[in-house]
Amino acid sequence: MGIYSASDRWLPCEACGLGIQCPVQGGTTSCSRCGAPFAAHARPDTSIPHSPPSDEGQRLMRLRAQDGKPMLPPEGFQQLIVNSQIPPHKMQEAQMVWSATRKALLGNPGDLGAADRLVWLTMLMRNTLLGTDDTRVRALLEGALEALMLPRHRQGIRGHLARGAVRENDFASADQWLAGCDPNSEDLPADSAFRVSYAFLATARNQPAAVLSMLGAKFEDVPIDDSMDAVATVLRANAWEKQGQVDSARAVLAAYMARGGGAAAVESVVKSSPASWHLCAQSLSGAQQQVRQVVASRASSGAALFGWVFLVAGCIPLVILIGLIASDQFELPMLFMLIFPLTFGGIGLKSIGAARRAKEIAANGLRGRGRILGLTPTGTTVNDVPMIRFDLEITLEGRPSVRASATKLMYPQGNLVGAEIGVIWHPKYPNDAVMEI
Repeated sequence: MGIYSASDRWLPCEACGLGIQCPVQGGTTSCSRCGAPFAAHARPDTSIPHSPPSDEGQRLMRLRAQDGKPMLPPEGFQQLIVNSQIPPHKMQEAQMVWSATRKALLGNPGDLGAADRLVWLTMLMRNTLLGTDDTRVRALLEGALEALMLPRHRQGIRGHLARGAVRENDFASADQWLAGCDPNSEDLPADSAFRVSYAFLATARNQPAAVLSMLGAKFEDVPIDDSMDAVATVLRANAWEKQGQVDSARAVLAAYMARGGGAAAVESVVKSSPASWHLCAQSLSGAQQQVRQVVASRASSGAALFGWVFLVAGCIPLVILIGLIASDQFELPMLFMLIFPLTFGGIGLKSIGAARRAKEIAANGLRGRGRILGLTPTGTTVNDVPMIRFDLEITLEGRPSVRASATKLMYPQGNLVGAEIGVIWHPKYPNDAVMEI
């Protein structure tokens, strides 16, 4: 049995966060790390009542109406988050807030604000600790689960526990965690947590038909919460591939990866999944190449068009001047016309060079996440659309963060400063990047 066994119980020390395995019936002890007293009541029943059956088509329509509306972090949490994780120097503060929030919720289960805060903080800490302290992750999840009351909150946590058990090949425990979920939820995040966790387990059991039945054959078939779209896409594509439909798998991946940040998300899901699954082994590379070509074309087309327009405009006076010389109508003051090919041509060549550079970055660069530090209009417009310069702090796997800029034709909407986007960066051009949106 692994640490995600449904028959075992893990809770965190309120003082230091150490994962402590404790009896299901409860009891008292002390933390082996910090010595703080530890007490737990009997393990509560955290299973979720099943919603009454309803017309599945109508239910999917109601779930679809909730899609595309990501939840924002609770007020005050932004200062704890860097690249969707908690930096090491903030972990002690996060643990203190988590413990205090859980304690308050245990005393007042109806405090929905505290429940939302506990769920968010649990997910942030899980994202930070996963793979480095798995017993603490398990304890965080079960500690939150026992304090939460709402079915949508419980179902999301049980989904994480089920997927953890799957990773340990403990399919019986995964079945138990999922058995306590509602397969007919009217809440999109809760329904998605069940669907994705069920598909995760079916993937481990090599049941591709069950995966497609749960997630749908195409992205549009079944609404999935934005936070789980990438996982669902990979599992769906892998199911097609396992059924011998590599072209269908590649199409599923490419369609999602062409969206902003989708490529990096898909690659992250594949990398973090058990290596023995060989997810999308035949389809991923083809989809990556296809998407890079799309991004490269999109990144270079605006600058290339702008450059050629200026280059041609600059050449027109030069052609006129050559014609005047050939017709013996040239006079010395006419040399002022050379200012146009020199100026416009220089701008055009510079823009064409930038387009080629962007194309090379998109085709051969490294994918990462870029946090927007600032936006500045460049003063250039193409077809009345302004060119905007984005100043970015880019995080790349296995490398220190870098600062670079990217340009894009767009009308800025809302406050984008602080937002994260998918980017491609190339060490050959360290000051430039290409955005995947």
